[in-house]
Amino acid sequence: MNNKITSNIALIVVLAIIAVLVIFPILPNLPSNSSERELIKALISAPNIDLASIFMKDNLNLTDNLYIYFTRLILNFFPNANLVLILRLPGAIIITFLTVCLFNFDGSSEKLNASFLASLLFLTCGLTIEFTFHATPLIFPAAAFIFALMSLYHWLHHLNRRYFSLLVGSCAISTILIGVIAPFILLLIGCVFIASSKRYSVKSYLAVISSLALGVIIAFLAIYMLLGDKNATMQIFRIEPQFISIFESNSAIVFLQYLIFAIFPWSVPLIISCYSFARNPHTTWDEFIKLTLLERFGLVIFILSIPTLFFVTPISVVFVITTMFFNMPLIGKYLLTQFNHHPYVWRITGMICAIIVSSAAIIFIFLKSIACIIIYNYAFSITPGWSFWQIFVLIWIFGGLYSLWRNKRDIGSNNRYLYNIITIYLAAIILYTGYIDGHLSVAYIA
Repeated sequence: MNNKITSNIALIVVLAIIAVLVIFPILPNLPSNSSERELIKALISAPNIDLASIFMKDNLNLTDNLYIYFTRLILNFFPNANLVLILRLPGAIIITFLTVCLFNFDGSSEKLNASFLASLLFLTCGLTIEFTFHATPLIFPAAAFIFALMSLYHWLHHLNRRYFSLLVGSCAISTILIGVIAPFILLLIGCVFIASSKRYSVKSYLAVISSLALGVIIAFLAIYMLLGDKNATMQIFRIEPQFISIFESNSAIVFLQYLIFAIFPWSVPLIISCYSFARNPHTTWDEFIKLTLLERFGLVIFILSIPTLFFVTPISVVFVITTMFFNMPLIGKYLLTQFNHHPYVWRITGMICAIIVSSAAIIFIFLKSIACIIIYNYAFSITPGWSFWQIFVLIWIFGGLYSLWRNKRDIGSNNRYLYNIITIYLAAIILYTGYIDGHLSVAYIA
């Protein structure tokens, strides 16, 4: 038991160090996009607001106001800091926290190496990177909804008062940030999960209903006491703002974008393995019951989220990252099985990853060379000379590519090939996000 706790703590520390090293050194490097520039204007012009004024402003929605409020608090402590860095700090901190939480989410039933892999997969997904390196106010409702679902899962798993209290509190926060759609979805997920498990009784349904109803009441009373205006409080629980863009998108294209690019690059092996999965689907009820409690919970969330994935709306984005979070243990487990049964999937995945990462490295070396010789600090906004960090990342990438090539013969015998892909992709994130993407954007604008 002590050895497991020690290993658990050691892996948490390693995971936190990896997340911090990947995210924070390059966080201010990427130029701000249009939405961030709007937030910067609001941040500069906003006075020192209190919590009540967050709900009373009409020029921005609640999540934007809340994001400005917290970044304003950070800016008060560091008045001379880079505004872009300050603006991105909340999202980066939340993603780091969620990455560590995913590892320790259900350690009692998940092996440590599988949980560690699930956290790394979550950290390197396309949508997670977008939330990490760009200021996105939706990170607050997404994190609140994930925390509410974590509380719901733990309460259903352990059935004690502490998790019941966490469920009530997290439901109240989600209701404030998302609206009444949040407790309704929590109730739907909880009831479906209870119905799919044989260990629960009618009391479980009543307990879930009562806890979520109590959360909604607390949310209403909290906002009413803060504002003292019943009509203004009722506006917090409107459903319409979560579906503003529902008729403005091609549903089929949006669904494919979520399916492919949200969890990229790990959508690549999943797509490649579709043929083998179609031949052996294993979708019977017995196979579902054999999944762990956490895997079943994540699968229920994914199935119920499918209708929202056809539209570009705030609630759909929240659902995508929530589904990613709770299904990473199952995705990681599925990907690991491909090593033993379908190694060709990982050979193709490794080849695609090697092409993408090596291309990013070559592009960076090319742009750096041009900056040093001809177009110094003009078209690409790249300064001449090489920093230690840039050289280290390039050595990391090419060393990883060499290791990937050497380990392709041992795909079926160990997980080294998979971790090679993860490590060189982490290096590619640092290189592209910190030193290529912004420079290409500047060149395009010029």
